[in-house]
Amino acid sequence: MMKYLLLFSLALLAACQDQAASGPEEEAGVPGELPYQPLSLDDLSAFRPVAKNWSVAGRALSDHTREHDLQTSEGAGVLVNQPTDEVRDNLFTSWEHGDMELQLDFMMPKGSNSGVYFMGRYEIQLFDSWQVAEPKHSDAGGIYQRWDESKSEGERGFEGHVPRLNAAKAPGLWQQLYVSFRAPRFDEAGNKIENARFEKVVLNGVTLHEEVELTGPTRAAAFSDEVAQGPLMIQGDHGPVAFRNIRYKRYFDERLVLDNIRYQYYEIDGPITQLPDFDTLELVREGETDSLVFEKLSERDERVAYIFTGTLRAPKEGDYLFTVYSDDGSQLFLNGDRIVDNDGKHDFEPMTGKIHLSEGKHDFKLTYFNNNWGKGLLVQYEGPQMPWQPLYGRLPERAQADRPATLVEPKEAPEMVRSFVMHQGEKITHAMSVGDPKGIHYSVDLRRGALLKCWRGDFADVTEMWYQRGQPQLLEPLEMAVETEDAPVAAVLSDMNAVFPEEQPDYFKLQGYDINEAEEPVFKYQVDAATVFDHYQPSDDGRELVRSIRAENAPANLYTRLAVGDYVEAVGNGYYSVGGKYYLRLQSPAGEPTIRRSMDQTELLFPLTTSANEVKYSILW
Repeated sequence: MMKYLLLFSLALLAACQDQAASGPEEEAGVPGELPYQPLSLDDLSAFRPVAKNWSVAGRALSDHTREHDLQTSEGAGVLVNQPTDEVRDNLFTSWEHGDMELQLDFMMPKGSNSGVYFMGRYEIQLFDSWQVAEPKHSDAGGIYQRWDESKSEGERGFEGHVPRLNAAKAPGLWQQLYVSFRAPRFDEAGNKIENARFEKVVLNGVTLHEEVELTGPTRAAAFSDEVAQGPLMIQGDHGPVAFRNIRYKRYFDERLVLDNIRYQYYEIDGPITQLPDFDTLELVREGETDSLVFEKLSERDERVAYIFTGTLRAPKEGDYLFTVYSDDGSQLFLNGDRIVDNDGKHDFEPMTGKIHLSEGKHDFKLTYFNNNWGKGLLVQYEGPQMPWQPLYGRLPERAQADRPATLVEPKEAPEMVRSFVMHQGEKITHAMSVGDPKGIHYSVDLRRGALLKCWRGDFADVTEMWYQRGQPQLLEPLEMAVETEDAPVAAVLSDMNAVFPEEQPDYFKLQGYDINEAEEPVFKYQVDAATVFDHYQPSDDGRELVRSIRAENAPANLYTRLAVGDYVEAVGNGYYSVGGKYYLRLQSPAGEPTIRRSMDQTELLFPLTTSANEVKYSILW
């Protein structure tokens, strides 16, 4: 079956290899979000008075082989907890929150333990859970259990929620946490009418929980009661931990209001591919309506068009982001200015626009047409301290249907899948992903011979290559994946001050790949006069990805860049920390690599002109 999957994927790529692809943050008009509020870590002024176990540093490093190891350097931007037997306080923000979204990076040393308590009451666990086979609620990303001391032993802990899978990195690496939290609700008499809820918890890009209710505070909470707002708390009494890039959005019970809604309904003779000139059409019907649900305004679904107008009331001044989903075309106008242009004949697709609104009333206008087949119209928005939510409208039924999953799992030999692969927000169109029965997998950019990402565990979800004709053509890792930098496997440098190229040089060309005795691909590239061979395999213990790069007929100035990051520093036992994203360990040749600063990044380079003309290293994450 895998051979057919590979052949079909190659055909798809051949048909689409020239199309442009860019990440959401680089393409105007695609769905995005308003920026988060950064929590300043220049000092500790964002927090309530704290004990001396908390401080601010410029950098944190940790040796993953040493218990509770956390090394810091002077500066700002990193929040550090280094508790002792005498000083081990928890940390509370100076502000309080109800509903909120939180993003942060944390570094967990070996054997350490911490947690983030929303409203000081509901904990997401932070723990050194690296390579735990069966995670518990007490592992990284778990929702910690509640506790009742009055119950008998063995029953005191209850309602803990286990993460869907173990997405923890090795200790000493920076890890990313995202949480969407909904506070409990109370009536006017103060009675709780809705439980607190973790709407979404994502660790290192992997969704661990969705829509999990909590009937009360979790164990070791700072408060035993439940209220509408409380401070964010970080646990400080269980072990060292570091944080950076703490960003948040706090939400309050305010929203846009659209009223005085009127509609105009038109019917069109013949096919339509874009919004019509409404002045040339005969009006079929008009009147008042209480929503933007257009289906109830006519008995006809095809070759129809609408104009909706109304008054939009903004409760406060600020930036507002509007997203209009439609099948087919639509446009959104505010105060006469076009904010979103989603015109054209297409499936149910979104487009986004941002506007700064003053407090008060604004003129609203939405136009829409449907040619035939599918239909749908939905307007959503995000505003100052207002979460992303619908203004009016609903998703079409077909967009809500469950999709079947198509998974690939290597059993007896490596599996090779050509597909598109997302890397740092960009769709890489010439990629191959290789899954190994030992459970170490990777994706490479074939154009540049670049390692894109690697992961451990289950291999790949290829549903997006097949479901509904496979338009996205994406392969998605089934586990937490670590991304590396996309750059050519080798390059010719005029001298040691020359910039290592990020794009494919003119002298660089893929020559295909061979299959070795272990049924693993060995990629082959022409780099100037040299032939470069690039091979990946799991380490013997199945913990690391081992890469070997070998050159034949190498010129004197041929180099390979093994790593690039904010920093590349030795942390012990032969390992380098690459920007805190992953560890790299050289296996051959013996000797020290060249570490240099270039373009505000630190690079680890090796010449491919030694007597062996080969370098071998492993990646651990």
